[in-house]
Amino acid sequence: MVGIQDQLIFSPVLRIWDQITQMAPNFLWALILIIIGYLIALLIGYGIRVVLQKAGLDRQVEKAKLTSIVGHLRISSLIGEVVKWYVFIAFLAEAVKALNLGLISNMLVAFASWLPHFIAGILVIVLGLMFVNLIAIKIEEHSNVKGTRVLTRLLKVFLIIAVFIMGLEQMKLPTSVVEKSFLILVAALGLGIAVALGLGLGLGLKDEFKKESKGLVKEFKDLIHH
Repeated sequence: MVGIQDQLIFSPVLRIWDQITQMAPNFLWALILIIIGYLIALLIGYGIRVVLQKAGLDRQVEKAKLTSIVGHLRISSLIGEVVKWYVFIAFLAEAVKALNLGLISNMLVAFASWLPHFIAGILVIVLGLMFVNLIAIKIEEHSNVKGTRVLTRLLKVFLIIAVFIMGLEQMKLPTSVVEKSFLILVAALGLGIAVALGLGLGLGLKDEFKKESKGLVKEFKDLIHH
């Protein structure tokens, strides 16, 4: 009777202990991968930051007045951090695989595999916004044509939307609704601009035709009088 009671008490404990001892190597290997991955990621991120700083990227960004887009952070530091976490997450995905936790492990692997796409999408958006802002600044600096500021802002809005769509696509997020809305907006604006230009051109041609007609009538009268 005592033996049966001992068996009922200790059997679950022994099973749990067996599971722990079986999973211990996997946990140890996962921990090693995480530590090594973080150190490698830290080294690569630091190296990229130093290289970009020495290449003068931060000076060029400040010169182009683009620091406000990244919250006045150094772009070299931002890119270095993004690359660091990108590399670390790659190691994290392998560490999660090593745990072999079934469904939980599969979910964690899927999430860890998606995170690099998310980081890449953020990088695409940040760099894209910087590029769009640079284009807008250069156009306004080198053009004195009336209405340039308005057209530049419209162009900037469309380019920003395009950048966000590219960023969302890089993140593997659905963009079909956004793309369709964007195309409808572009078509509507294009139609509006075409109508405005058509009306403006029509009024301009009307005035020009009136002017030319008066000139022809005057020349014809002079010819008759002579």
